[in-house]
Amino acid sequence: MEVKLAFEQWAYRGKCDGLVYYYNRQLRKMIARRYVKPRYSSSNQRLGEGAKHLKSLQPAALFMQDCKRYCQIYNIYLKKGEKPLSNSYSLYIRLMYQQAKDLEISVLDLTRQMIEEIPLPCRSIKTAVEGGLLPEIPGYKKLDKMM
Repeated sequence: MEVKLAFEQWAYRGKCDGLVYYYNRQLRKMIARRYVKPRYSSSNQRLGEGAKHLKSLQPAALFMQDCKRYCQIYNIYLKKGEKPLSNSYSLYIRLMYQQAKDLEISVLDLTRQMIEEIPLPCRSIKTAVEGGLLPEIPGYKKLDKMM
C-alpha cells in the first residue's frame, strides 16, 4: 500500500500500529504493509540456513558492486513480463541457488574453496552470464570482479 506522510521524511522506516513502513527508491514511494510474524516451518528453516551459509561465504565488495551494476543495467533493458531485480544481494542469492541447482547439490554444500578451485561460473558476473546462470545484458563483460 502506498503511504503519504504528513511531513517530508525520506529516511522513515520501521514498525507502528501493526504495519511495516519503508521507502522504495526504485518506485520512489513510501510503502506500508501489514506486519506478519512468519510461522515456523521446515522450509523457512532451510531458507534461513541457506541465507546464513551464503552470507558466511563473504563475497568481495567489488563483486557486490558488480552485482549492483548488473541489477541496474538489467532493469533498464527489462523485457515485458519480466520481474525487475530489486537489489544486489537478491541477485547474489539467486546466482548461488542457480549454481547449486546446476551442480545438483544443496546450496549449503557450496564453499568458497569449491567456487575458486573448480572455477565455477558463479565466481564473477561475467562468468555467470557466459555459463548461463544469468541472462545476458549489454556490457556484462566489464563485470569481471571475482567473488
